[in-house]
Amino acid sequence: MADDIDTKVQKLFTELERLCQQEEYKKILLTCDKILKLIPNDADALKAKVITHIHLGEYQKAIDAIVKADKPSSLLFELSYSYYRSNQLDEALEQISNLLEDNSIDEDLRNQCLQLKAQILYRMEKHYDALQIYQDILKNTDEEDPYYEEILSNYYAVKAAFKIYDNNTIIEDNVKENNTDTYELAYNSACILIAEEKYDEAEKLLETAKSICREALLEEDYAEVEIEEELSIIIVQLAYVKQLKGNTKQANDLYQSVLKLKSADDVVTAIALNNVIAIRKENELLDSSKKYRTVSSPALDTKLTLAQKKTIEINGVLLSLYMNKYNAAIEQAEILMKKYPEEEILVLIKPAILYRQKKTNEALKELENQFNENKSSLKLCLSVAQFKIMEEKYEDALNAVDTYVKCTNTDLNEYPGLLSLVLWLNEKCDNIEKALDLLQTYIDNNDDNEDQALVKKLIDFKLHCNNPEEAAKDYEKLVKADPTNVEAISGLVIALSNFDIQKAEEYEQFLRTDHLNELVKGLNIDELETSYASTKTYKKMVNPIANNEKPRVKKPRKRKPFVPKNFIPNFKPDPERWLPKYERSNYKAKRKNLNKGPQGAAVAGGGIGGTRSANIGGGKFVPLVEKAEEPEAPVEEAKKTPPKQAPKKKQQKKKKGKGRK
Repeated sequence: MADDIDTKVQKLFTELERLCQQEEYKKILLTCDKILKLIPNDADALKAKVITHIHLGEYQKAIDAIVKADKPSSLLFELSYSYYRSNQLDEALEQISNLLEDNSIDEDLRNQCLQLKAQILYRMEKHYDALQIYQDILKNTDEEDPYYEEILSNYYAVKAAFKIYDNNTIIEDNVKENNTDTYELAYNSACILIAEEKYDEAEKLLETAKSICREALLEEDYAEVEIEEELSIIIVQLAYVKQLKGNTKQANDLYQSVLKLKSADDVVTAIALNNVIAIRKENELLDSSKKYRTVSSPALDTKLTLAQKKTIEINGVLLSLYMNKYNAAIEQAEILMKKYPEEEILVLIKPAILYRQKKTNEALKELENQFNENKSSLKLCLSVAQFKIMEEKYEDALNAVDTYVKCTNTDLNEYPGLLSLVLWLNEKCDNIEKALDLLQTYIDNNDDNEDQALVKKLIDFKLHCNNPEEAAKDYEKLVKADPTNVEAISGLVIALSNFDIQKAEEYEQFLRTDHLNELVKGLNIDELETSYASTKTYKKMVNPIANNEKPRVKKPRKRKPFVPKNFIPNFKPDPERWLPKYERSNYKAKRKNLNKGPQGAAVAGGGIGGTRSANIGGGKFVPLVEKAEEPEAPVEEAKKTPPKQAPKKKQQKKKKGKGRK
């Protein structure tokens, strides 16, 4: 009996080996079940069964088969991988960590485990930990290794995600970037450049990745549909870069080209749809609403990253706001505020709705309440300041900005935009000295500026604030530093002319020296005059003066009338063509048939319609049938009592008799 079982098992294993070589996965599973029925928990048959389930994408069945066999140590890697592919990331990390603690595993398996752990951490969005693991793997991997480029490509992908989402941490990186050996490396290198806001370089690299991808897939005899599917992710990323650069039309065209593909990946399609909605904003809201249903499908939750889901959900709130669905927008915003408390834009939804409803005071109160709770929010600070500026309450706006600066210990020298706002508000509030001190401090911290543009801005600001004496002192410093600086001398003359004309004339004489001649030495005055004299503006200005004539008044230009394509030149259209037919002068009403009635019947009465009315024409009425003489009714009486028409007799229908059978 035992010999028979061994013989059957040997035949089944021979059959299993043949099926594995032919990759007939369904038959492999049947053969493995037959072997396991004869020899339960056989390691080879169980491993073949688990790997077959993984090849077929049946990850849960692979997990069940391993768990049923009490998790043998030889299948812990496959168990962790199945957990990872079925999006059970915590279980996957636990299993792979347990396997790495085993010192008895060989070096190849350890490297595979490290790569899988890095991928799990990447999917869990723990980018820093994943990045460190990949750095260790790359150090211990030879560049001639066939898997080196794949590992490097994954490393670039993790690094791009780290720079986009976790850029607060500084990392040491000795790996070269902008690699174009494969289209995956070129694509991920471009993603790193996008994170660094180097959009021009990223766009060029994505175009390179696109061309490399097409050439590589054509060499491998891929079908055009498969090539377009592989290119779709590169095209969407390229469109995103164009969108960031402000080329929204080109970006929209690229998105639409991907959306037309039926074979495009679900995640790529969802991102393209979301970005199209962002481009449209308040345009085509109904179509955007339909597209958003596809983007927010629950089936995509496990495929999108947390940052992508957050962006899509916030766009849903903004879409409700644009569609004037205010209650829905507020409800969605309140839910998301609990889910993403760090997103300040959600706090602005309710004030934005109140402002759109023209409840400005309520919107401002809501903003002020939110700003009092979170004084470190720049968005709230600027929103409050904007409302105050709209109401011309510049001091209140300045107080809001000062509150933010003090609360966050912000150095205005590091934020030129915010400094510019503070300077403008101080000028509006007549705090000229404070504004000058701020600008002077900013200039002192930027001494490396060679063209001294900031100094000139400071001097212009002093002149604008009616402080020519301080401006003259600054101009004198510039002149002493460079006596040939004609612009500085000219500015000094302008500043001195406000309070010291004699000194201004002295410097003005200096402008007539050789320094000015050297400045205009290369200019041909005759050519300049000739070129300007040939212009129409100069001729119109000079000719009337030379001939002692008054300048001609420009007559309004007569515009040609708009005519349709089938216009006939000499044809005069009917002026009443726009009126309804019954209102036109040539309209004639149809005459009623006065002889209407049954055949052979005489029309009784007379006048109009035979109703015994008075003859309006004033003539005598001649009856058709002789009757007894009746007194004629006067005209006035006939007008008061309109005649009544005799009711028509209904013809009686003959009843059909019931025949007898």
